[in-house]
Amino acid sequence: MTFVHESRLRVPGALEGRTCGECAACCTVMAIPVLAKPARRACDHVRRSGCGIYDERPEPCRDFHCLWLRGAVGDGEESRPDALGVLFDQCALRATGEVVTVACELWAGAAALPEARRAIEAVVEAIAPRVLALSRYDGSWSELQIER
Repeated sequence: MTFVHESRLRVPGALEGRTCGECAACCTVMAIPVLAKPARRACDHVRRSGCGIYDERPEPCRDFHCLWLRGAVGDGEESRPDALGVLFDQCALRATGEVVTVACELWAGAAALPEARRAIEAVVEAIAPRVLALSRYDGSWSELQIER
């Protein structure tokens, strides 16, 4: 089974058939200035069932598609960020155009769990020689890189 679908890493939208559902990982880790929501804080609109304002969510939320939603990472629901414990994103920085790949740990120790570790290793392998920035739950950062 292929875990990383490299052709979908830079696809801007969701893969047909994939939806956020109950996952609200991005609602916790992402900063959303228009909602005055800082990074690593749950949005006021998060509910058990996912985003409480999903149909009316602001543009920054509508425009964000994690790598799972894009179909670039994982083959099933078990790889969804809320199940895996890690949210993956890849984007180009506006200022420089540099492509960055980030993994955000959703709870303490999630990145060390066997499934998450395999996922992180697969993503690092797929993006080599670029760096994967790992944002840990405690707010610390580390970089992972391998050379091909």
